[in-house]
Amino acid sequence: MESPSATKFPWSTLDVDPTAFGGPYPPHQTMGKTYDYAGPNSVRQIPGDRLADFEPDFHTVMIEAKSKLLDLIPSSPLPSYGLIISERFRRLLEGFKLPPHRYYPLPMEHRRQPIAGYFWLHLPQPTPEWEATLSITQIEQSILADPALRELDLLPVYRPVRFGYHFLSRPLRHAIEQANLQGIRFGTAKLFRTAR
Repeated sequence: MESPSATKFPWSTLDVDPTAFGGPYPPHQTMGKTYDYAGPNSVRQIPGDRLADFEPDFHTVMIEAKSKLLDLIPSSPLPSYGLIISERFRRLLEGFKLPPHRYYPLPMEHRRQPIAGYFWLHLPQPTPEWEATLSITQIEQSILADPALRELDLLPVYRPVRFGYHFLSRPLRHAIEQANLQGIRFGTAKLFRTAR
């Protein structure tokens, strides 16, 4: 009998589709002229290896006027260890196993109008930072040996950089495709490329 974790493979990567937005890329380029990037609650203070112990100041997430509002929106001011997602994407994720994470409602503006229903999903890397010299096989074995990691449907890895992706289970990718979420494309994962 196949183990429940075996149904999660092969993995894919979750990427932004830069061709989907129809305007400048990335669509989120500024927090506004008055944003204090050096402030104690600035988005630049959000840690990548754990959840924040403070309430980040998102001020106003200003989306470029010519860009479309999609389910996954790339950002240059917000840290790469999180994702701007729609309410629709958030609801879908609630049915899947994620590592420790937190959703922050975003005060967004598009074409000078407030936009509701978007969140920044903070996804710290739940693994120890692997040595850059480890092979793909060694990292896969490390994940499979850890029950908390092998059961995840979404695994963010930022270090080492060559594995810097958001890895998705097969069921999560299928659900995203079935829901027709916009602004997303999938890549071939460096880890768990085949069924297990």
